[in-house]
Amino acid sequence: MGYIVGQITATDRDPGVNGIVSYYLTGGNDNSTFSIDSTLGVITIAKPLDYEQQRRYDLIMLARDSAPIPQQTQQNFTVMVTDANDNPPVFYRDTYTTFISEGAVIGSTVIEQINASDADRGSNAVVQYYISGGNGSSTFLIDQFTGVFTSCIEAELQRCDCLHADSAGC
Repeated sequence: MGYIVGQITATDRDPGVNGIVSYYLTGGNDNSTFSIDSTLGVITIAKPLDYEQQRRYDLIMLARDSAPIPQQTQQNFTVMVTDANDNPPVFYRDTYTTFISEGAVIGSTVIEQINASDADRGSNAVVQYYISGGNGSSTFLIDQFTGVFTSCIEAELQRCDCLHADSAGC
């Protein structure tokens, strides 16, 4: 908050106090997301912006002189919000469980595909997958882009590896 997004200026040729210009936000600011310094015309952010909620603000600015019968003019001012990487990836399911047959062929058995999504947009929404624990013997691989698990060694009936997978935004 308080970040300056722009400034409007207007001049008035009237002498003295009649020529003093004041600035107002008169439209497009329904939630009071922005504020304006009435003396300087500096427009600042008054409330948090969220690209996923609103990507564009079309503000209407008013400049008014200080004459007894004031004169005024209007100007449109557009603010385009850019996306920030402010949302973590979320798995589609809380838990993924699968079974693998003893003696499964190395590398060709797809065990499970995990999926996650990210509410951000563009490159901020790209999700990559990693095995973050339980794979000390490197029994499994995960494709970092598709989330597909594959076996790296032949499965043995006596072994049980429990995996922890993470998704991370790029």
